[in-house]
Amino acid sequence: MTFFESISGFLFHPYDQCKKVLSEEKSTKKFTQSLLLVGYGALIIGVVLCFWVLYPERIYYGVPLDAELKMLFRISVSEPVIFMIIIGLAFFLIFVLNFMISGTFNYLISRTLSKSKAPSSYKEYLTVYGYSSTLPLLLLGVFTIFWVYFVEKFNFTTELPPFFDWTLTNIIFFSIFFGFLAWKWISEMRINQAFFDVSFIRAAIPELVQVATFIGFLLLVGYVGSMFAGELIGIV
Repeated sequence: MTFFESISGFLFHPYDQCKKVLSEEKSTKKFTQSLLLVGYGALIIGVVLCFWVLYPERIYYGVPLDAELKMLFRISVSEPVIFMIIIGLAFFLIFVLNFMISGTFNYLISRTLSKSKAPSSYKEYLTVYGYSSTLPLLLLGVFTIFWVYFVEKFNFTTELPPFFDWTLTNIIFFSIFFGFLAWKWISEMRINQAFFDVSFIRAAIPELVQVATFIGFLLLVGYVGSMFAGELIGIV
């Protein structure tokens, strides 16, 4: 099985692909490939996040073209630490939080819910989980690049991104954004079914925990953001 066959399999047929991987001879090479894919995906998404967060037409809307740090290139030269922080944040979210922590909790919850012992080890689970949890996010990154470049320019109209107005453009983007997240969660649910040989409902429980955690994270970010915005308004 080639690397690209694994990618297409985990994207469109995660259940069958997981069964294929488990039926093959176990090797360290497959786990290494999964780790490299997650690490590479985290780096790529970090670069995309830099453009998503620092895109000048959003942050510096209304600022003269000759203003300092107006262009993204000038930011990268004058403030490289900002880029490192954003890429580091993306690496933490994708590799540590999404892959290691969520993958571990998925494994523990599914193993607890399984009536029989898992046919393979925790390491084998992370191997298949790395593909199913990262590939939809990579496609989301590719989509975001084209969206920013062609559709855009996001039309964020508030002064404190990402605290934006619900314009039609933003509604479309975030609908597609959550569509990719749903693709990721469904893929993970399917590999839970294949790996632990459990029912649809049991396989979905770890993903429901992820969804609840994600919603809680968004609410926390919104609360912190509203406090931050309130402080700035008070200062002004």
